[in-house]
Amino acid sequence: MKKVLTLLIMATITSSAMAQVPAKHKKIEMTKTSGIINVSADDLWEIVGPGFSNVGVWASSVDHAVTAGEPKFEGATCSERTCDLNAKGFDKILEIITIYNPKDRILAFDVIEGLPGFVYVTNSNWAIKEIAPGQSQIEITVTIKAKRFMGSLMGGMFKANLNKAIPTIIQDLTIYAETGEISDTKKKRKEKMDKKLVAAK
Repeated sequence: MKKVLTLLIMATITSSAMAQVPAKHKKIEMTKTSGIINVSADDLWEIVGPGFSNVGVWASSVDHAVTAGEPKFEGATCSERTCDLNAKGFDKILEIITIYNPKDRILAFDVIEGLPGFVYVTNSNWAIKEIAPGQSQIEITVTIKAKRFMGSLMGGMFKANLNKAIPTIIQDLTIYAETGEISDTKKKRKEKMDKKLVAAK
């Protein structure tokens, strides 16, 4: 599945995502860094940080997103985000912002609803750095803490999915940042959704 940032950052069965993580658990983590993105770090941050509510506009794994809640961090526009997902067998997740740092251009969020029952918590950390004037990079780290048995059993699949999904969202973001246009993958998904809406009328 290409939508892992959806599968793991987001999932389907409401569970105990906010429960305390026991000392003995299975930790699954993956970090991916983009190539050079030909926009300034500040411009890229505007999409990721202040544009937090607009992820459904450009990300092919998210059909729709809505933000809510009073901001808990200076500069943030909300405290949580609900996403309708484009992933077979998955529906909707709720995320809460855990880090919002405009100075260092770092955003992190936890999923608090929509995780499989054996996952304690999933965190996604997005860090943007300036490479040169008009050039930047983004590093995305996804961390999953799960029950030991199921985490070990499913760990290989999680990593394989993340290895495909994180680069997909980075590609979607890069295209949108550099051109102002959505990726071909997002266009195809949008066309499919538009046809479903027409057929439903």
